[in-house]
Amino acid sequence: MPLPARVHTTVRFRDDNRAVTVQIGAVLLFATLIIALSLYQATVVPSQNADIEYKHSQTVQNQMTDVRNGLLRSAATGNSQPVSVALGTQYPSRVFLMNPPPATGTLRTGSYENSTIRVSNINATNEETRHFLNGSWTASTKYLEYEPNYHEYDNAPNLLYETSILSNFYPNTNSGTAIPLTEQLLVDNETRTITLVTLNGSLSTTRASSVTVSPETLSAPYQRVQVQPNEAGEPVNVSVPTRLSASQLEDRTDLGSHPGVIDVVDTPEDRVVVQVDWTDQFTLQTARVGVGSGTENPPAHYLTLVENRGDRVTVEARDRFNNAESGVRVNVSDGKALFERNETPTDESGRATFEVTDGTSGNATLRILENATTYERVRVDVDATRSGDSDNGPTYGVTINSASAAGGGNNIEVEFSADTTDDNATVVIQSLEDGTVREETENIAVEDTQPQTENVKGANQATGVRVILYDEDGIEQDRDVVPYS
Repeated sequence: MPLPARVHTTVRFRDDNRAVTVQIGAVLLFATLIIALSLYQATVVPSQNADIEYKHSQTVQNQMTDVRNGLLRSAATGNSQPVSVALGTQYPSRVFLMNPPPATGTLRTGSYENSTIRVSNINATNEETRHFLNGSWTASTKYLEYEPNYHEYDNAPNLLYETSILSNFYPNTNSGTAIPLTEQLLVDNETRTITLVTLNGSLSTTRASSVTVSPETLSAPYQRVQVQPNEAGEPVNVSVPTRLSASQLEDRTDLGSHPGVIDVVDTPEDRVVVQVDWTDQFTLQTARVGVGSGTENPPAHYLTLVENRGDRVTVEARDRFNNAESGVRVNVSDGKALFERNETPTDESGRATFEVTDGTSGNATLRILENATTYERVRVDVDATRSGDSDNGPTYGVTINSASAAGGGNNIEVEFSADTTDDNATVVIQSLEDGTVREETENIAVEDTQPQTENVKGANQATGVRVILYDEDGIEQDRDVVPYS
């Protein structure tokens, strides 16, 4: 039986594009993701980083305010308080996205074209001090500036400390515009005080991390010196180098509200002159603080007479900031036979005492041994021919008897005994927190009846109380300190 014929059939398959569609979708999804990440990288990340940089700028502003306060506190108390400043900032980690390098900042000191700070039309009321402080007082100073190096925050201000004021400084605006962030300490009409704190030293550091600023007390705490106008009817001129304009200084600090300030004047050399209309006695206090390296302690600049009892002479060596200098060699350059010793160093309070040989009298000259200008000389008349004679000069002494809470509130009741023959002597009472002055009174007249009781604020924070006794010329003569709790 014949086999059936073999039938040939052809099977056809349709084209299957399903895998290709999935691939195209994946590519499109990946492309969309890349575009989204690119847009996020180009727009959102810079915006977030700009916000981080802005917040860092505000943080540094607060830290530089602390630096400013620390410098002024060091000048007032003689105690240093280090402050940390975060010069730069980090950005948060981002998966699949990129950050710029950490933002850095620079903290540096700088000098002006004319760095002299000056008070003119003044002289000291004390005759000996007037040999040095007669007509004007000058010293050099620097500024301290923080400059940020942000990647996104455009037009971020520098922070500039100068002449007791911290400012936002825009160096590229109108040849440099400064806007004060703090009050000024130059002129205080209420206490009739001019305060000048100069800055010394070299500092320059750039980093993304923090740096510690440690003020160095080169001539501090400042000493009160009583002065008066040298030319009656003319204003006392306080001239300071600054990037601030006269209008900014007057309008944005409390300077414009002082009735004693008659004008604030711009000069062509980044300098402002404050004209003060004080016709009688007022206070000048000066100090120097340093930051960084290369700081210079001012040497003894002049000698002033503290006491001449006839049989004993006490002098004080001071630097040009009117602060006492210890360890200064003082000798007798004329009249050596009148004294038991012809040379002695100043003690911790900057004073040197010379005992007059019994039975002698005459004229003598004392001077600072290291210098030879007339500022460093004191001429005295001594007389030790009468035993126990002490009528040639007033005596001074002060003792704190008690310090206790003044019946509630924040006052401390201080009882002290001031033993002095100076009818115009005064005291200042201070509450202390670990050696730092919290509050202090104005000058209080020493009463005829002793002991004397006065109040000072600061009981809630005080760990000590100090009473300082001044003579009629505002020169410190004695002090006493007691703990408080």
